[in-house]
Amino acid sequence: MHIKKGMKLSLLLAVACVLSQPAASLGEVQMQTSELSGLITEVMEYGIMVSDSEKGSVFLNVDAETVLEGVLGGIPLEVGMYVFAKYSGALASSKPPQTHADHLGCYALKGVVTETANGKLLLAGDALFSEALVHVESGMPQPIAGAPITVYYNGTMTMSLPPQVDATHWVFMETSETGETLSIPANIPPSESPAADIRPTPSAMPENAGTEEAPPLVPEAPHGE
Repeated sequence: MHIKKGMKLSLLLAVACVLSQPAASLGEVQMQTSELSGLITEVMEYGIMVSDSEKGSVFLNVDAETVLEGVLGGIPLEVGMYVFAKYSGALASSKPPQTHADHLGCYALKGVVTETANGKLLLAGDALFSEALVHVESGMPQPIAGAPITVYYNGTMTMSLPPQVDATHWVFMETSETGETLSIPANIPPSESPAADIRPTPSAMPENAGTEEAPPLVPEAPHGE
């Protein structure tokens, strides 16, 4: 079979163009990475149920291929932890939706609130960082000095002294009569919380509370540094 010179040249150019394309365009599928976060509501044999604010309840398969980050390198998954997950592709259209957790992180600070001012709190006693400045959004409940709490954040911490984080979620830490440590969500009504005695209700607040601006605990630092 004879091929004309013009056709030969066209075929050579076509092959050259194909070989010059990135690997992804040659059939290699690059899965898009997505994220979700929320409280663990159930721990099961093959994974966890997480309550995401946008996606609702999602089952995350956690196995030997899942990269564990933060405090999960040393402690098991527990109900009440606030976790951040990364997964590839779309959620399976099941009820509840599910996917495999490629990365799963839980970043937490534990200590006692020593100072509060203008949406910030100084946390002392953390086993790893000793002391940290925590930024608390205005829409979140504000803990008071003396409260033992666990603060969850997204893993980003400044290099300042003390280090600073943005609180994603926090809970009271109380000890029961049996010595068991209890995690009490900060967003439940004070009247229903065993830690109600360490959190003031609106009626117990002074009339001029919040009218005087308190001095900053440390100089401002951009979030996320």
